[in-house]
Amino acid sequence: MSELKPVGETEKTRSLPRLPKWVIITAGIALALGAFLALQSISSMIWTVNDVRLGAEKVRSSIELTDTAEIATTLSELENSSKELSDTVNSFPWSLLKSAPVVGASVSAVSSMSESLYLLANSTQPVAQKLATANSTTERIAALTGSKPDLDAIAIAATQAADLTSAINPESLRFGLGESARALQESLPNIVEITGTVAQSVDFLPAMLGDQGQRRWLVMLQNPAEVRGSGGLFSGYVLVEFLNGVPNIVDANSRKAVLDDLEIPYQD
Repeated sequence: MSELKPVGETEKTRSLPRLPKWVIITAGIALALGAFLALQSISSMIWTVNDVRLGAEKVRSSIELTDTAEIATTLSELENSSKELSDTVNSFPWSLLKSAPVVGASVSAVSSMSESLYLLANSTQPVAQKLATANSTTERIAALTGSKPDLDAIAIAATQAADLTSAINPESLRFGLGESARALQESLPNIVEITGTVAQSVDFLPAMLGDQGQRRWLVMLQNPAEVRGSGGLFSGYVLVEFLNGVPNIVDANSRKAVLDDLEIPYQD
């Protein structure tokens, strides 16, 4: 006894076209290839972000050690890694994610921060290379004296970087980017101020540091927590001499020692 089927089902089933095997195989290969490329792109992004973080830490460490040769080397590495990250995050697939929910703000922040770091590293390279090739403090002072345009360029780059990162909200970022963004935002104004000050002082800096003979400077220390008309309560002093850029601390003491030993002539 034959099975009864609803009228039209047989005709409807027969009317559905069957995809050729080569189409199915091609689609499968395309999906697999797309998944592989996406995974490779994500992996590349993660590794490049780590390279930039490590590079920035190396630069900070070399600056603290005042190792001019290492500063130039680490700046070059940071310049390359930040440029690679900027190119990656601004490529077509990642650009689409900038408007995506959840991760869009983080991708945009990575783009702004990587471009900011590249601007800073690239603009600082000329000064860093000059200082790295100097063999003495006198030569380093001379290198700074002739670097006013380069120092101005660093200040301009830092200002541009500050503008790029000003719209970033660290609280909205994921993947641990918030702390990095906050640190970058806080450091950029300081870089602008320091480089601007140095650029303005390069003309008389050599003489101040004893390039034309010994100079002695009295540095007064004040505590801004205890307000005084001069800026804070006098807390101590350092007497330092410079000769050919080499400092020598002649004397240093606290406020208490100074006032205890102070002798004021008086008359009855």
